[in-house]
Amino acid sequence: MSETIERRLFDLIQLERQTLGDKMLEREVLQLFLQQISDIQTGIAAADDRVRREMAHALAGSARALGAHALADAAARIETGRQEAADLEALIEAARQTRHLVEMRAASS
Repeated sequence: MSETIERRLFDLIQLERQTLGDKMLEREVLQLFLQQISDIQTGIAAADDRVRREMAHALAGSARALGAHALADAAARIETGRQEAADLEALIEAARQTRHLVEMRAASS
């Protein structure tokens, strides 16, 4: 994966700004974010429309704040009511890719 694609998936500079360069805080934040991604991966497809939007709303906010822009964009499409299969698949794939990068970052912190 190229550095540009990785940065679009997860902007580490933004993450460092949000955690003030505190590695312990970063690890804690990443663990919470990983749990949120896991919840999305396991529950969003089966959730009803209202719960799906709520899950997507929470994820979009967290992802955008931490620099996971592609995931935030995919979640925002679901949050605004788009329920097409392609949008849900895009969210699940963005979650998978972001999770991989976050796990790598958490392991190196």
